[in-house]
Amino acid sequence: MKTNYQKHLISTIIVLSFSWLCISCNQTASNGYTSTDTVSTSATQKVDSTSYIKSNGEKCNIFADATIAVPTNCGNGNITELRKQFAKYVLDAPDSLSVDEALNQYMINYLKQYEISYNEDTAEGLDDEIDSDTIKTYNNSINISVLYNNKDVVTFSKVIVTRKNNYVSSVVHRYYNFDIKTGNYITLNNLFRDDAIQYLCQDFKSILMSENNVSSVDQLNEVGYFNIDNLTVNLNFFFDETGITWVYLPNELAIQNLGEPKIKITYSDLEPYLNDNSLVKRFN
Repeated sequence: MKTNYQKHLISTIIVLSFSWLCISCNQTASNGYTSTDTVSTSATQKVDSTSYIKSNGEKCNIFADATIAVPTNCGNGNITELRKQFAKYVLDAPDSLSVDEALNQYMINYLKQYEISYNEDTAEGLDDEIDSDTIKTYNNSINISVLYNNKDVVTFSKVIVTRKNNYVSSVVHRYYNFDIKTGNYITLNNLFRDDAIQYLCQDFKSILMSENNVSSVDQLNEVGYFNIDNLTVNLNFFFDETGITWVYLPNELAIQNLGEPKIKITYSDLEPYLNDNSLVKRFN
C-alpha cells in the first residue's frame, strides 16, 4: 500500500512530465517554422589518386580524400529534386547522373583537372610563371557538410584544402543553398528584385571601405582589392539566423594575402531589396 509520501512523489513526477511536454510542444519559431533541422544527411567517404608525367620526365602524384554529407530525407520537402540538384551543383554532375553515380564521377573529374590544367599551361608556355615542374605531390582534402539547416533552407559548405609538396597552398570555401520545399537551388532571383543588384553592389563596396578604414574605391585598390571595379553579387553565399554572408574566393576580388573577403548584410538591411516571394521573408 502506497504511503502519502509515495503518492505525493508520483503526483509531482506526473505534473513535471506534463509541464515539460507542454514546453517542448511550444518550442517553435514565431513565424511557424520549427527550430529543428529540416534535412537529414548521410556521410560518404571517397579516396582516390592519380598521376601524370611532367615535361621534365618526373611523375606528379595527386591524392584526394573527400567526406561528403549527402541529403537522404527532408520531411515533406522534395527529396528527389533536392538530391538531383545536389548532384548537379555541389558535385558538378550532369543532370543524367544519380547522386551515387555523381559521387564516383566527382572524384574522377576532380583529379583529372590537374593534368588538364598542367597540359594547358605547358602549351601556353606558362611553366616558369606557375613553377609546375617543382611540384611533386598534390594532396587535396574535401569536406562537404551542412552549414545551415532551418527555415526550410539548407546550405552545404564545400571546403577544399590543397597542399603542394605537403605545404598548404590554398583553402577555398564554396556554398550551395537549396529550398527544401521545392528541392531547387537558390539563386538571386529567389531573393531580390532585378533592380536591387546594383544597390547591393554599392552596399558591398561601402561595407568593404568601412571595414578597411578607407573612404574610396581607389584606397581599397591600394589595400589589395585589385578587382573592386568588377565586384558582383555572386552566388557564393550562406544563410545564418541574422543575415546573409557573401564570400569571394582567393584572388577573385583581392590579393592572395587577404584570403577570402566576406561581406555580411543583416536580413533587416536586405528588406528593401526583396521581391514579393523572397525566401528571406522566412527569417523575419
